[in-house]
Amino acid sequence: MRISRPMVLAACAAALTLPLTACGGDSEQNPADALAAAVAAVSQKSSAEVEVVTEDPEDGKTLGEGRTSWKAGSEGTDLVMRKPGDPEWVKTAGADGETRLMVGKDALYMEMDASQLNGKKWLKLGGEESAPDEPGSLPTYGPEVLIAALSTAGDLKKAGSEQIAGQDTDHYTGTVDVAKLAKAKLEGISAKDRDDWVAEQKDGGIKKVTLDVWIGDDDLAVRTVKSARTAKGAMKETTDITGYGDGFALEVPPAAETATLEELMRAGQ
Repeated sequence: MRISRPMVLAACAAALTLPLTACGGDSEQNPADALAAAVAAVSQKSSAEVEVVTEDPEDGKTLGEGRTSWKAGSEGTDLVMRKPGDPEWVKTAGADGETRLMVGKDALYMEMDASQLNGKKWLKLGGEESAPDEPGSLPTYGPEVLIAALSTAGDLKKAGSEQIAGQDTDHYTGTVDVAKLAKAKLEGISAKDRDDWVAEQKDGGIKKVTLDVWIGDDDLAVRTVKSARTAKGAMKETTDITGYGDGFALEVPPAAETATLEELMRAGQ
């Protein structure tokens, strides 16, 4: 079974580009004030339970369900991933078509059939064991970065109100120019987190990105949609946020259970 780079990147994208965004609550708020309130509200949280659907022009549709933490010192993401109808994915994930993905601060771990990794259960990417073109460190910013990014949209507006998962929400939308965002000062957001988010978009060939956010009465995002068009086609990522929390400690697999990409290639996979 060949582990394709698009497959890994699709998993990374689902784990790292969670478009969690923000709040409205008060129907009298203008969009900018609603997003500012959301940045403040989300900044008080440290983790979220999420369901993510990523649609990519090269890698198709990927589903993910799990949790992500942006709490300082315990950043991480833990998702169960599925790709319905993809035979290559099933060969990697097993008969049930599911595989677990964990993203720590310095590495990504992808669960695989142990027979493909000489008895080991996890493929490790990142850190000192990165492939030559993989980053040595993975971004671990929180959803407030995406909220702040949306606030820079020149066409930011409230698109209406509707119920999402039984909650009354206000829907905000706008298109962000990535190059302009790179120079913007974002209130409450560090330059590093802004730069990491911008770099992620540029790495995906994204110059402009449309963000749609549904915000509940508690000033927290309930659903977000991120969409863009690249040279390879249209991409879309939908995230449902089913609950916020105070963070969690991600327990990554022990070294004895992990194999590197180099080991996988040597094994002829």
